[in-house]
Amino acid sequence: METVTESRWQELPGQLNAAVAPDYRAQLAKRIASLMPHADQPDDVAMSLNSVRSLLQFLARHPELKCPEMTVTPSGDIYASWQKDRSCVFSVQFMDNGQARFVVLRLESAEQLSGLTSPVSLMATVAPLNVMAWAGNER
Repeated sequence: METVTESRWQELPGQLNAAVAPDYRAQLAKRIASLMPHADQPDDVAMSLNSVRSLLQFLARHPELKCPEMTVTPSGDIYASWQKDRSCVFSVQFMDNGQARFVVLRLESAEQLSGLTSPVSLMATVAPLNVMAWAGNER
């Protein structure tokens, strides 16, 4: 797994500028930077470069999405999540192998959907649960 190093981080802003909606570009860059491992924190997990790229490509295809909350999984994948007051959750693990593991929970209607797909087909897969109604920007 190729990881996001300090030198690789310098390349990402260009990809970010080309890929992500200007509405939250700075916010997203700050969130990704906060997930980078720090020398003084030996337990920090290195991020997969492929995972970060998959996230950026996904957001470029779906600029209508709000800026996600993010963490790094123990395996180095980016885990992005969009929530509506805990009653609706859409979370995606952008895996190093190019796949996306996802879960959608809609507590008010007791609906849920989870699975593994490509980031390209992800939004079509979750469309029946109307994710964009609460994970998307209000315009």
